[in-house]
Amino acid sequence: ETIHPCRPNSWHSTFETPNPLVNSHDLHALYNIHDKLSVSDDHDLLLRSHRLILLHALRQRALHIAHEGHQGLTKTKQLLREKIWFPGIDGLTKKLIDTCLACQATVVQQPFEPLRMTGLPQAPWQQLSVDFCGPLPSDDMLYVVIDEYSRYPEVEIVRSASANTVIPKLDRILLTHGIPTEIKSDNGPPFQSHSFSQFAQHMGFHNLLYIQAYLLKNSNLVLL
Repeated sequence: ETIHPCRPNSWHSTFETPNPLVNSHDLHALYNIHDKLSVSDDHDLLLRSHRLILLHALRQRALHIAHEGHQGLTKTKQLLREKIWFPGIDGLTKKLIDTCLACQATVVQQPFEPLRMTGLPQAPWQQLSVDFCGPLPSDDMLYVVIDEYSRYPEVEIVRSASANTVIPKLDRILLTHGIPTEIKSDNGPPFQSHSFSQFAQHMGFHNLLYIQAYLLKNSNLVLL
């Protein structure tokens, strides 16, 4: 049933009068590569170049055979691509391996370093950490500034995490408590923006951006 519409000059009639026995998703996927399809001489095999296109009933069996050695995603894909093809083959292969207990048991997990505190600054309000908490049920967020020496927090309620929102709030806090030596953040969009960099330069503090791996190892920022 699937082979017949894939013959030359048959596509138009196939889409005009759909066959309920043929998977429509597969049919559209095959049409997208119809110039690469061919039918065997005895008209019982559908090929994509030299590779056999499998019917639904045979696909899971083929995937399990290719994966019998539990050689991982890349090797399993290579084995399949040598002989067969069907729409969605890569996605189904990945799903099979992601749910394979034997494969998951052999994956080497990179352990995180133990959580540790950063060094204590020499005086209050020299080093600050900033981050957002939320969103809250009201859709507001909390913009939190923490002094790493005293752990004293300043909290502002904000409607967005944009630089245009952050800068005026931080400006008010710094005018109240003074200008720090440095401010650490999680490398989020407002803190890596050009306007925030200009603000840091104008106020005279270092804008330190840290990636997520740093945050997982430094609890001063995690506490936010």
